[in-house]
Amino acid sequence: PHFMEFYNLWDIESFFREVAEYYNLFSVDRGCNRFIAVQLTLRALAERQDIRQVLTEKHLKLPDAKPLNDYIIFAQKNKLGLGNPSLERFINENSTCFSLYKLLGWSEAINRTFPHISAKIPPFNGVEESLDLMAGYADIMVVSKTPYEDLANYWEAQGIARYVHIIAGQEMGSKAHHIEVAKKSFVLLKFLSCCSGSSFICSWVSRGKA
Repeated sequence: PHFMEFYNLWDIESFFREVAEYYNLFSVDRGCNRFIAVQLTLRALAERQDIRQVLTEKHLKLPDAKPLNDYIIFAQKNKLGLGNPSLERFINENSTCFSLYKLLGWSEAINRTFPHISAKIPPFNGVEESLDLMAGYADIMVVSKTPYEDLANYWEAQGIARYVHIIAGQEMGSKAHHIEVAKKSFVLLKFLSCCSGSSFICSWVSRGKA
């Protein structure tokens, strides 16, 4: 809804929801970063003849995807997580690209909405008991494409943050990057534990949001 509001796309709401929900909920890209989801959605909308016809009839245009695409390339090239901090950095380097300010405003609006909607949804039944059990045998890491602040606030509010050692949000890198870092840490700690004669178990817990 925020994207349709920011970019005045309510006249194609049914089409936009259809495509956006597909990529966010049902495709192989389910749970992807919000900027990637919008990139995929805009690309798919632009390729559909029926949507192009409706846009023509209603004298509408889809947002120019180039600023978004350029930002994603910038973040990937510099090995930055896709999120408001890296977008702000990109804006500082492209301060006259005014479309980027709207993109940032949209992303900030999502973050402001989170406490009023998603944050009120309780964890699944059995989550706290499972975390309590796992914490006795493992160092638990949260890996998500949700902004860190929202993650930390949610886990604290639900009383389950005490079970985890690290909470890694979208600004800190991709899920693949987080898991790779954890794997390398596991190998190092395993080597050290062998040297010291101790042993341990390491595992990861991921809780994503569309």
